[in-house]
Amino acid sequence: MESFEIDEASSDPPAWYLQQKMDNARKKLEGYNPAYLTVSELKMGHSGKPYLSAVTKIALGDSDQRVRAKYGEVCPSVQAQIECLIDMATDPDILGRCWSGWHSWI
Repeated sequence: MESFEIDEASSDPPAWYLQQKMDNARKKLEGYNPAYLTVSELKMGHSGKPYLSAVTKIALGDSDQRVRAKYGEVCPSVQAQIECLIDMATDPDILGRCWSGWHSWI
C-alpha cells in the first residue's frame, strides 16, 4: 500500500485512496460491521504506527460487553448493523478517546 500522506502541492488525493473510500462505501451497503470498517479506515491512515493494535482492539470492542464484537465482519441483518453503529456511538471507551478539539458539547 502506498503512503497515506497526500502531496500538499496537489489538491487531488491519490487514486488508491479514492478506491479504498469507494470500497468502504460499498461494504456499508453490503452490511459490513461498522467496527471492521473503522479498523479498515484506521489501517489506511495509521499503518505501521505502534498504537494501531490498541486502537484496533478498542474499535472492535470486547465481546463480553459490546454488541459489535458479537457479530462477525458482516452483520446478519440491517438491524444488527444499526445495533453495531449505536454500540460504537455510545461506547465510553471510544467517546473518552475522541479528539478534545471536537467540542461535541457545543
